[in-house]
Amino acid sequence: MAAVTVVIPTYNRAELLRRAIDSVFAQTFSDFELFIADNASSDGTQEFVASIGDPRVYSSRVEQNIGPSANFTRSLYLGDAPYVTMLQDDDLMLPDNLARKVALLDEWPSIAVAHAAFCYVDENDDVVKQYATWTHTRADIIEPGDLFVRRCLGAGARINFSSAVMRRTCILGERWDPADGRPSDLGAFMRIARRGDVGYIDTPLTAIRRHAGSDTVQAGTMVLGEEGGYRPDFEVVRAVQAVKERFLADYAADFDDLAALRRASRRWARRNLTDVVRRKATADPSPARVGALLLDAARIEPTVLASREVVRLAIDLAGTITSRKLRARADGLSRPQGRSRGAERRKLEAGRRNGT
Repeated sequence: MAAVTVVIPTYNRAELLRRAIDSVFAQTFSDFELFIADNASSDGTQEFVASIGDPRVYSSRVEQNIGPSANFTRSLYLGDAPYVTMLQDDDLMLPDNLARKVALLDEWPSIAVAHAAFCYVDENDDVVKQYATWTHTRADIIEPGDLFVRRCLGAGARINFSSAVMRRTCILGERWDPADGRPSDLGAFMRIARRGDVGYIDTPLTAIRRHAGSDTVQAGTMVLGEEGGYRPDFEVVRAVQAVKERFLADYAADFDDLAALRRASRRWARRNLTDVVRRKATADPSPARVGALLLDAARIEPTVLASREVVRLAIDLAGTITSRKLRARADGLSRPQGRSRGAERRKLEAGRRNGT
C-alpha cells in the first residue's frame, strides 16, 4: 500500500493536467498512488491518461459531468493510502511537497491536515509571486483544531485546496458540500479540523496557477490580483459568509461565544466588501456610483454602511475626487490662454489680408 493517495480532479484541461501530473512525478517522495478523477472530459484527457503507462497511475472517470463538488467528494475516497491529497488540475506540486507534509503527519498523529505556504505562477509556469500564505504567520505551527476553526470564522480560508494533505481517518464521511458553492473547501476544512489539529509549514510547497481561465475568474466571482493571487468579488464574500453561518448553525453546541464569532465574521465581510467597492470605484468615484456599490455591499452585510471601513473609504474617495477636480481646473485655466493666443493670431492674419 502506498503512503499517499494523490488525486487530480479534472475537466477538459488536458494540457494543464500534463503539467500537474509531471509535478507529481517530480516529487522527491515516490511512495504514492495517483488517481485522475476525470469528470467526463471530452478533450482527449482519457486517451492521455491511458497512455501514461506508470503502474502508480489510475484513471477514475465518470461518463457524465457530475459537477465539481461531487467530483471533489468522490476524489476523497479514491485509493487506500493513509494520507490523501487533491491537486487542482491547473496547479503544481513543488518537489518537496509530499516529503515535507508526510513527515509532519508521521511525526504528529494528532494532525488531521497538513498544509504549507505556496507561490503563484502564470500560464507559462513562470513564478509571479514567490511566497503567499493564508495563515497570517511566518512560522511553522500546529494549530489546535478548535483554534483553526475560530480563526476561519473570523477571517476566511486558511488552507489552499491544492496544498492540503489529509489523514484518511479524519475525512471519513466528509464531503464537498454543493450547498457551500465555490468556497466549499472552507466548510470542508473547518469540519475536518473538528477531528484533529492543523499543521502548517511556512515554506512554499505548491504552485498555484493565476490565470484568466480559472473557474472563479470565468464565473466573475474573483478577479486577478496585481501581484499574484485572486481578489474576491461581492458574490464570493456572500458565499463565504453563508458557509460560516451554515457551519455555526450545524455546530452551535461547540461554541459558547457564538455572538462574538459572528461579530468577527462580520468584520471580515466589511473589510472585504469595502475593498470591492474601492476597486470598482477606481474608474468612477462619483457619489452615485459609490452609493450604488455600497447598497450592493449592504445587501450582503448591512452593518457595512455604519462601519469605520466605509468612513475611511469615503475619505479616500473624497480625496480622489478633489484631486481630479483640481487637475481639471488647472487644465481649464490653461485652455483659455491657448485659445486667446490663437484668436489673436487669427485677428492679425485677418488684418494683414485686409491691409489694415
